Amino acid sequence: MILKKRGDWDNASRILLQLTRFNPSCAECYFHLGEIEESKLDFTKAVTYYTKAAIYDSVYYFNLGLNYQTVGNLKASVNAFQSYHQSFPMSLEGMIALGISYRKSGDIIKGEEMFKSALSLSPDNPAAHFNLSLIYIESGRKDEALFHIETYRRITGTQWMPYDIKKVFNEK
Repeated sequence: MILKKRGDWDNASRILLQLTRFNPSCAECYFHLGEIEESKLDFTKAVTYYTKAAIYDSVYYFNLGLNYQTVGNLKASVNAFQSYHQSFPMSLEGMIALGISYRKSGDIIKGEEMFKSALSLSPDNPAAHFNLSLIYIESGRKDEALFHIETYRRITGTQWMPYDIKKVFNEK
């Protein structure tokens, strides 16, 4: 969309809405409308358009899930990412996103399962290792937390430590 690239959101939205009147099942039109609203930081409208896009093409459940995460609706985020994962079960990106939603919503068991599934496909996935370290901290599993944060640091080449492990486990 040339208008979208130039930032002419109003005209791009107007044209896309006209296209949806001619083709109400135009998933890509709704997707672009969602992107426009997301870029304007109107996540409520973005969710509306991504929902319509996902009805016609399940690939857009991913964007829907991300926007639900952004607005803090973790239950809806989990549902959207589950729908995405059902359609694209081997998507590493989908597994990570679903795992994060599970973790943030407090379901660390399902989150752990998703991150382990991601690691079975991509053993050096930094996001899976990082999020597993958070899960293991939350569940008091120090050795596993250390293993995954050290693996994350090795993979990414960073010396950054996202938390002080001694403080986390009340050690001196």
